[in-house]
Amino acid sequence: MSNPRKTSSVLWALLIFFFLNSFLLNKVLGRFQSVTVLDYSGRFATVPVHGYHDSWRPMLSALRHLDDTDGGRLYQDLFFRDNVKFQYAPTSLLLIAPLKKLPLNRLTYVINVLSWLLVCLTAFFACRIFLFQLCGGSEANRDYSRLQYVLFYILWFYLTITFYPIVRSWRLGQVQTINNFLFAAALWSYMRGARTLPGVLSGLICLLKPHLGLLLIWGLLRRQWKFVLGFGCAAGCGLIVSLALYGPANHVDYVSVLSYISKHGESFHPNQSMNGLLNRLFFNGNNLVWDASSFPPYHAWVYAGTLLSAAVLILASLFIKTAKSRRTEETDTLEFMIAFLCFTMASPVAWEHHYGILLPMFAFVLPLALGPEPDKKLVAGLAAAYVLTSNYYQITDVLAGSLWNVFQSYLYGGAL
Repeated sequence: MSNPRKTSSVLWALLIFFFLNSFLLNKVLGRFQSVTVLDYSGRFATVPVHGYHDSWRPMLSALRHLDDTDGGRLYQDLFFRDNVKFQYAPTSLLLIAPLKKLPLNRLTYVINVLSWLLVCLTAFFACRIFLFQLCGGSEANRDYSRLQYVLFYILWFYLTITFYPIVRSWRLGQVQTINNFLFAAALWSYMRGARTLPGVLSGLICLLKPHLGLLLIWGLLRRQWKFVLGFGCAAGCGLIVSLALYGPANHVDYVSVLSYISKHGESFHPNQSMNGLLNRLFFNGNNLVWDASSFPPYHAWVYAGTLLSAAVLILASLFIKTAKSRRTEETDTLEFMIAFLCFTMASPVAWEHHYGILLPMFAFVLPLALGPEPDKKLVAGLAAAYVLTSNYYQITDVLAGSLWNVFQSYLYGGAL
């Protein structure tokens, strides 16, 4: 494990850099664009209850369709026939199934308040991750005063509500807010040596985002048997219940939905993936306006580039390992984070809010970079990545009609 990091250098570097980024930079951006991350931060701090339902509305519609049709063909009816972009797996419906009798507005308010609390818990776990690393990988180290601990918690709460993917997810009424919390908790548990609990939490995430089932293969290849067991139990139990409630046909149909989306993707600029970048670069689909009923046309080069980039990200995260002689708890955790991030980026549709998982990753890595002997290149790279991924650069929309629209993929670049 690393040696304990010095409080003063880390704390002041974080305070100065993140304040300049989240406050001053966005004050400058506010002169050129109508919305900045600070607008979302302000709403989070003052309006914990809101009526946006980006995830909850289509999920509730799907549940009621199943009830009305007595378990009918969900995706054949909604997705392919009615052109409704219901893209969630049947297993995701288990989340709101107990609340399906509520009116949409009441259900929305209830889940959005819970999501508000989960953002606060995400901040808590991000700070715990940071402190664990700051103490050299040991919670037994108590070199810091109570006031310093309080300052760290305040700092990470501030960083969380000024991290655009996280507050954007909450404001949309997005199920990703739950995933962000589950990942932060899983990372905190994993870095402390646990494997079963991170597996369970990752399995729950997989019920909401099935493509992250690749984590099961990742665990098998690394012989992380406790992780695999926890993952398999959580995801397996959820799948069994979902099959019983919604029928095997709907689960099979979901595969055709995934196939269709992989061939088309999304051109709308919040899609921060290689697919989104290529669709925009070839001017294939609407860049600036969300189309709720259609996808970009199939484009052979976009499809090929999407598959190639996904293959590179997935294979690299699955098979590139640290040598046994150099393995530590930190290297294992880094590989876990890399896999989670790569599997997210490999999806043809990776919206801005899907990158809320980056905040706890920064919490883990920053103490490593700002240790007793800072790596200047690593610090510069992390600083650049944070500036790119924590903010909303609406100003790049002016590039939509030119080949310079590649800069609309700033968040994807920061994640890379």
